[in-house]
Amino acid sequence: MLIIPVAILAIESEDDRSFMTGIYTKYRALMLKVAWSFFDAKPDVEDIVTESCVALIRKIDRLKTMTDNEMRRYIVITVKNTATNLWNKKHREGIKFLSIDEEVLEQLPDESSFEGKILFEEELNHVRNAIHGLPEREQRILQMKFMDGKNDREIGMILGTTESNVRKIIERTRKRLKLTVYKGAVV
Repeated sequence: MLIIPVAILAIESEDDRSFMTGIYTKYRALMLKVAWSFFDAKPDVEDIVTESCVALIRKIDRLKTMTDNEMRRYIVITVKNTATNLWNKKHREGIKFLSIDEEVLEQLPDESSFEGKILFEEELNHVRNAIHGLPEREQRILQMKFMDGKNDREIGMILGTTESNVRKIIERTRKRLKLTVYKGAVV
């Protein structure tokens, strides 16, 4: 049984509600597919689809004038933008690169080397600061690659670029980070 989002059910006009129900029914699978390419957790995917419906409702008059191909393209772009916004919001609200918990710190370096732990923590902070100093797009690519486990092709699809371009961006970004963290290091 298909559950229609509350945002659609709350539309006052019967014609508009019927129109959006038809759009949702027809394009739901496409919306889910695009959302799943960004997140692999069902609650996030559902949030993306629901927020996308809200965005589409705001443009209902425009949607009514579109052909099927235009509508499909517009819906994909809307879902991608919604997913990108959610991804950025989640990462601004607390997901940090290279977060290290006490358990990891206790393992590296040797437990008897208190000075080693302090040096390791300082170096880790330096790496974090260097990453946070990168442009947001590069931070996002590194997050998807090294924290989310996405491959270059998946990242390219999300960003609308080629797999080889993603590899080049990652390579350049890693070199820049290495130079920033280890000033004067040979790359």
